[in-house]
Amino acid sequence: MAFAHVQGTATFSATSETSQALTLGAAPGAGHLVCYGIIITYSGGSVIGLSIVDSNSNPYAITPHSPAPLITTPGTTGATYLAFLLPAPSNASATITATWTGTTGTSGVQVFADEFSFTGKCVFDIDIAATNTTGAATITTPSITPTYGAGELLYSVAGSTGTITAPTAGATLGAWTGGGGGISDGDDAEYILSSAAGATAVDYTQGAGQGWAAMAMAFYNPSATPVYQRMNVMFLG
Repeated sequence: MAFAHVQGTATFSATSETSQALTLGAAPGAGHLVCYGIIITYSGGSVIGLSIVDSNSNPYAITPHSPAPLITTPGTTGATYLAFLLPAPSNASATITATWTGTTGTSGVQVFADEFSFTGKCVFDIDIAATNTTGAATITTPSITPTYGAGELLYSVAGSTGTITAPTAGATLGAWTGGGGGISDGDDAEYILSSAAGATAVDYTQGAGQGWAAMAMAFYNPSATPVYQRMNVMFLG
């Protein structure tokens, strides 16, 4: 299945809040996939009751392994979530709003969204989360392995305890391309339109010694997957 990147954007807020909106340049096309990431930084307590909907009340599905937990040493990241809208309905809105409750409020929020078109069908496959408190100049976890091999769309978001510097919007870093919104307040999103077979590590550049929380998710075309492969996953999984 051929995926294509349509548009993307990002926004952030450095104030304490329990809601954050983001607006794409245009309403998503009917039937398309919208990938979404949010990083909610807070000082103690917890974030609970997160919901993500567009302005026409179309709900975004939060991935099962969200969130990648907040890190407080070294530095601080936020609770990192991935979500998606699939397929986008005919009344999908460009404005997407996340709302949550928390025990102490937030100290910063970064949000990313990217729209993708595709041929054939598209189904959510898997997601994965990882944190690193040791720190390094390159963010290389988590590593995601698409269930059905090559050709899947991969999408990732990463929150750094410092500042991510690459990939920038539309630029490549290894196999990944920077999301349409670019780096936002030191955090970032990236995607791969057609994955290789096997494990693929996320890939971001940042300052040395900085920790991170990152997630990745994958989408596949069931009609392009061999029947025996789907049956093996059904019976073994």
